[in-house]
Amino acid sequence: AVIGALVSIQGRANGALARDVGDAIGAAALGFILGWVIITVLLFTNAQHRAGLRAIPSLLRAGQLRWWLLLGGLGGATLVASQGFAVPVLGVSLFTVALVAGQTTSSLEVDRLGLGPSGRLHPSRSRVFASVISVVAVVVAINPFSNAISFQPVAVFVCLFAGTLVSAQQAFNGRVAMATGSPIAAAWMNFSVGGIMLWSL
Repeated sequence: AVIGALVSIQGRANGALARDVGDAIGAAALGFILGWVIITVLLFTNAQHRAGLRAIPSLLRAGQLRWWLLLGGLGGATLVASQGFAVPVLGVSLFTVALVAGQTTSSLEVDRLGLGPSGRLHPSRSRVFASVISVVAVVVAINPFSNAISFQPVAVFVCLFAGTLVSAQQAFNGRVAMATGSPIAAAWMNFSVGGIMLWSL
């Protein structure tokens, strides 16, 4: 719940920054710099987290980690970039609803494929029902029968796509954190990979 509230605040801040600098990708890259600096300080002030980061090459060589599990930061970078693009158009509330809809529905497939640390989890009726509710929530939030809103389908699609990548990111991060014994090491890889993506665009 706390993280959800912070993501809403992040969306508002990134949307305002993107509007001010006139570039959603540039705003996302600036935000990633700050996040990377904070995570780096946390990483290098704790021996356990440093050991977790140093263990990644050996885990890759031993096959305990797949190289593509380190690419979760691409999902985070897409999320932050989508905030700068979509929040000024849709507002924070509709952005969040669309993001959660994409994240919830795609999470069912992520679990079914066993991408997360818990292995394969077949969709239950309650989780499928929750996914349907999240999609209905997008329609309700958009309110297509109202003339008071200018519907922006591209912005909504971007939010849904970002939510899809975020669900995969969470699964990848969980596996990296479990293998290294350090969620901070997994987060540092996220910010590093995502930052490289944003700064190369």
